[in-house]
Amino acid sequence: MKDKILAFKKIKAVKQRYANITNVYCSSSGTPSSCPIETQNDIYNDVTNFSSGKIYKKNHAVKQGGYFKYALIDKECDLAFVAANWGGIATDNIDGVTRPSFIWKPSYQDSTNFEPKVVKISFGEGYEQRVSNGINNNLLKFDYSFEDRNQRETFSILHFLNERNSKEMFLFIPHFPYVTQKRFICRSWSESRTFYDNFTIRAQFEEVAA
Repeated sequence: MKDKILAFKKIKAVKQRYANITNVYCSSSGTPSSCPIETQNDIYNDVTNFSSGKIYKKNHAVKQGGYFKYALIDKECDLAFVAANWGGIATDNIDGVTRPSFIWKPSYQDSTNFEPKVVKISFGEGYEQRVSNGINNNLLKFDYSFEDRNQRETFSILHFLNERNSKEMFLFIPHFPYVTQKRFICRSWSESRTFYDNFTIRAQFEEVAA
């Protein structure tokens, strides 16, 4: 009889330990499967503050600490915000200020445009003098495409660009051979749906000094 009581107590203790682990894993109603998955369909209204106990998948967007941030990996029921799991902000290498950071990689079908700003003085008979106009006179311009992106990635890219609204600059590290952090403005962008859960975004990134 004592052996049965002891075995029952052991089983009860194991169940209690499992319950404690489950509560740490998910703060909702007790089991991992009961954690709600964040749903985002509207870039204007569906991005809310980070909430413990929700399932956030890669590219889900949240607001935390005064900034919009985007999930870098799939996470199950976080109780606390872990900065390493989220992107969307970075420290500006020029002035040390925290700024929005574009984290998505463009497709390979991109192009780079150069148009140095030059002041030309003509003297007649074909002679002219050319002088660089200002300090930042040859800033980069990229025509980027983001092809074959799923709904969540499309949502986050469009949300990021919409929040900047062609006014606020952001940080971005371009492709080779320009691989260094630079400041950009996105002047215009477009989105097209190829088929279900497959989208293409095209965007023009223009380097700015400030």
